[in-house]
Amino acid sequence: MQDRKFRCSHEPGESGKSAADRAGQALEWMESFVAAPHPDLGRPGDVCPFMRNALRNGRVELRQWDATAGRAELDRILVSVREELAGDESAEAARRSVVVVPYGIPDDELIGLVQSVQRELKSSFVESGLMLGEFFPGNAAAGLHNSEFHPLASPVPLLGARHMAPTDLAFLAASDIPGDEALRLLGHYRRIFAGTLGDAAERKLAEAEERARAVVLAPSEARRLRSLADPAPGRVLHALAVLGVADHLATPRSAVQLSELVGAPVPVLDRILRAAATLDVVAPGPGDEWRLLPAGTLLATDTPGSLRAEFADNDMFALWTGFMHSVRTGEPCYPEVFGAPVFERITDTPEKLAAFHRQMHSRAHEMYEPLLELPVWPGTGLIVDVGGGTGALLELLLGLRPGLHAVLVDLPEVVALSALPEHPLLSDRVRLRGADMLTDELPRGDVAVLAAVLHNWPDERAVDILAACRDAAPRLLIVDRVLAETGDRSGRLNDLLMLSACGGRERTRSGWSELLGAAGFRLEGVHEMPGAELSVMECGVAWPGRAGRRP
Repeated sequence: MQDRKFRCSHEPGESGKSAADRAGQALEWMESFVAAPHPDLGRPGDVCPFMRNALRNGRVELRQWDATAGRAELDRILVSVREELAGDESAEAARRSVVVVPYGIPDDELIGLVQSVQRELKSSFVESGLMLGEFFPGNAAAGLHNSEFHPLASPVPLLGARHMAPTDLAFLAASDIPGDEALRLLGHYRRIFAGTLGDAAERKLAEAEERARAVVLAPSEARRLRSLADPAPGRVLHALAVLGVADHLATPRSAVQLSELVGAPVPVLDRILRAAATLDVVAPGPGDEWRLLPAGTLLATDTPGSLRAEFADNDMFALWTGFMHSVRTGEPCYPEVFGAPVFERITDTPEKLAAFHRQMHSRAHEMYEPLLELPVWPGTGLIVDVGGGTGALLELLLGLRPGLHAVLVDLPEVVALSALPEHPLLSDRVRLRGADMLTDELPRGDVAVLAAVLHNWPDERAVDILAACRDAAPRLLIVDRVLAETGDRSGRLNDLLMLSACGGRERTRSGWSELLGAAGFRLEGVHEMPGAELSVMECGVAWPGRAGRRP
């Protein structure tokens, strides 16, 4: 065999002709197939770019293994091969290949051994900078460039080891490798070739790592996405809020007692309570009684910061059923779902109008209180609160700043609901002005304020509102969300809610600057408080005049 320029070592227990025949078959296959081009390969060159030179230079070593000696002997051979190759730092090391040829038992058993050994030892070989391949009759592993070509199908079962090359990335990133194993293999590859890969290879490696991480995370990410798409938790809270369960659990009660108070069948109510317990709003007590947990108290009517009215309102839940209309048209879907625009429907009766503004007044206190200590607020002069509802912001500001006076501007039917004229400490410093900010002239003051107003409107209408404020005061403060350019989950989701409900939007700092510029203002500063949902934007007039565009 020496004239064929490879070395063949015989392990103890070799059975003579059978072992030699298998070695000859292996060598013939390597010379005629592995080290040669193939019309089905899908690329130019030999099936294995390394084998031709390895054979020519006598760098292919065949090591035979008598499988009747047991698996432990094969492990010993392969550990020895790994140590030899990993320790070879010669100039010819990259051209060296070791092929282990097993024999002595039926091929179907040999194939199973080759597969299991390769799976178990592959990672340790890669960690050492080596590749360990499995070859056997019928191996259906597809070629990289032609899925119908099977480069690992050999006439006899074999295991082949060689030094790793940068082009082996494709084998380590194969789609059939489990994600966690692929991450380990790619980590070894990155360490071994650190600082030697070009930009294209670095990109391919990063992409392979990202795909492997996605596979590893897929089960947990699937659970996470299902939880995000699950409407059931919100419906449970809605049911508790509508039924007033938290009000009736001021003292613990049984499901039977609650059923009589809230008007729901005991079996159904018991199921709702047990579901609510998984949301940490109620908990079972002694016997069959139920008690409120701290989060559950927020569903009670008179709790400070109560969420009952918000969660009992079904409109926002139902609104999302028409979301695809907004996605396809860019228009609010609220009229499609409910038959009328949002503000028209929720204020179409005095009772609805009053209920809506009670909820907004409470929500405003929660949203604005964190911002009150910002130095941007004036301490004296006249502030004009445009679209200020029933005056929650002015109630807070004037209470802290005795030198400040104010005008509350909103639709006549809205300001009529304000309690500020009867406030014992503030009534002499506030006057009300019923007006439509889109059509009526606004009263003049030292500072105009738009608090949680502009996000309700698309850009073209927002420009009209801002233009109306230019004549009202030389300085403008806007209280609204300032989205981060990326991230900001709650803000981004609220942005879609604004689109769906009224055609409005949340805006980034650059979006606010562009909007203000179109209305003749310049953004001079953004004032924030940690943990606050809203920011206060300080704006100056860039050019005079009421028109919505630069003259």
